[in-house]
Amino acid sequence: MSPAVRDRYIVPMRQRTAAASVTRALLIALLASGCQWFSRGTTPQAPPVSLVVHNYGFFDVNVFALQTDAGPALRLGTVTGLSSAELTVRSTMLRPGRILVVQVHAIGTQYTWTSPAVGVNEGELARLDVYTDPDGNMSRSTLYTFGEMTLPRDTTADTTSAARLPLAPLRPGARPR
Repeated sequence: MSPAVRDRYIVPMRQRTAAASVTRALLIALLASGCQWFSRGTTPQAPPVSLVVHNYGFFDVNVFALQTDAGPALRLGTVTGLSSAELTVRSTMLRPGRILVVQVHAIGTQYTWTSPAVGVNEGELARLDVYTDPDGNMSRSTLYTFGEMTLPRDTTADTTSAARLPLAPLRPGARPR
C-alpha cells in the first residue's frame, strides 16, 4: 500500500479516540434524556373493572375479555361450577369508550358464548351470570353493570328508626302500609 493511499484511509489515533469520546457522550445524553422523556408523557391508568361472575351451571368455565372482534381473547380466570368469583379486568383490556365484551367457554364442551358490548363507567361493577344447560350451551347467560346501591338520605326523618323497604312488588289493587 502506498503512503498516499495509507494516509487517506488510516485515521490517526487521536482523531479516533476523540470521535469515540464524543459518540459515547452523545449516547449517554440521549439515553438519559430518553428516560425522562418517556416518564413525562405517562398518563394515569384508569381504574380496573371488577367483574363478579356467578356460575349457575355444573361446568367450570374460562372467562376471557375481547378487545376486538378479530383479536385474541385475554384470559381473566376460571370459575368452577355452582360457584362465584370476582375477576379483575384491567382498563387496557376494555374496548375504547370503556366497553366490556367477555367470552365464556365451558370446559369440556364445544360451546363458547360471547356477550354483547356493555359500557362500564368508573365506579360501576360488571356482573356476569352464566347459565348452562346439560350440554354446556350458555345462550341464556347475561352480562350487565350496576353501581353501588345507596339509599337516599332523608335529613328530616328520625334516624333511630329503620327504613322500611318493600321486599316484594305490591299486588295490583293492594295498598301500602
